[in-house]
Order: sequence, then structure tokens, then C-alpha cells
Amino acid sequence: MDNTHGVRMLDEEWEMFVEWSENDPISPWEAEREARIFAVTGNRNPYVHGGGVDDAGSCVWEDG
Repeated sequence: MDNTHGVRMLDEEWEMFVEWSENDPISPWEAEREARIFAVTGNRNPYVHGGGVDDAGSCVWEDG
């Protein structure tokens, strides 16, 4: 929201999302989803695109 829409977040909110990102790696499905969205919209998710994909980030409902 901050980068795309200019909605400013508090430092504590940024810290929460950084911690979340560090503890929940990008799953293969999340990377695939980002690629599919890009193919249709031309918009990349900078927090997913090019990041390290790790099966440890997968949820029980994801394949893999």
C-alpha cells in the first residue's frame, strides 16, 4: 500500500511486515501466482518477484 498507493505506514507496521517476510518465505505457488498476474496485468509484485522461493513457505492448501 505504501509503495503503490502512497498510504503511509507506521515504523511499527513496516517492522511487522519485514518480520513476517523473514519468517514466511515465498512459496512456489506464490511465485507462480505473481508470474500469472504479471502476464495478464504487466504489474510485478516487488516483494515476490525475484525473491528466493522456498517450499518452507508453502501452506497446506498449496501443491508442493
